[in-house]
Amino acid sequence: MEKTTDGRAVGRSVLGQIEVKRVTETIIERLEDGILSGELEVGEKLPSEQELATQAGVGRRAIREALKALEMKGLISIRKGSGAFVIRNDFDNYIETLSRNIQAYLHVNRATLAHILQYREILGGSVISILAARQNEAAIERIAATLARQELALEKNSASLYTKAHIDYHLAIIDSLENPVVSMMYTQIIRLLQPYMRRSGSDPEIMRQSIMEHREILEAIKAGDTTRAYTAFHTHLESSLAHLRTLVSEQDEQDS
Repeated sequence: MEKTTDGRAVGRSVLGQIEVKRVTETIIERLEDGILSGELEVGEKLPSEQELATQAGVGRRAIREALKALEMKGLISIRKGSGAFVIRNDFDNYIETLSRNIQAYLHVNRATLAHILQYREILGGSVISILAARQNEAAIERIAATLARQELALEKNSASLYTKAHIDYHLAIIDSLENPVVSMMYTQIIRLLQPYMRRSGSDPEIMRQSIMEHREILEAIKAGDTTRAYTAFHTHLESSLAHLRTLVSEQDEQDS
């Protein structure tokens, strides 16, 4: 057993060192909660930086950083010489602003294709398993309709129609959870992959294989087989990754 310098026994640590949450993040959370809950109304002027600093018992710098973050999220407007004003508190618009920030964050931090697809598998695979277990008939019908559109696009050899139906297929699966946050996060992943999806949609063989894999996912969902559904989705992503890597390699060769 460890002992202190004066010989007293020290008990075993069961918590480890706890890092105090950053002051700025706490201020952002409190103001954000006040805006989204309606406690702080649209058009309302926030107290001055000095007043907020006094209320929170912190320095003005932390308040200034928090206000800038809220302005970037589209929740307040900072007007020089006038102060900070609440400009909206509707959750749907807030989600849209947040989604744009997430997309910018991914670009700035150089998220790789592998990172994006790994996240897509974790999120998409979980939702597919839930859908297979719940048997949401309305959602299954919407997914089936997007698959029919993919098949029609293949018959017409239309890359644009196929790409749209392909994207709608995956969004219909995610939207079945009826969770706006999950839908928003997944939509950002799809947006990042859109350039590659458009290019793969111009190859009839890739279209045909993708439709076959989509059909297997749908049949597994209809059967209520969560394991089969997840496996089918994983297989589809592995296939997609192989196609995407080929496209990236071809693009690199063209650029060199």
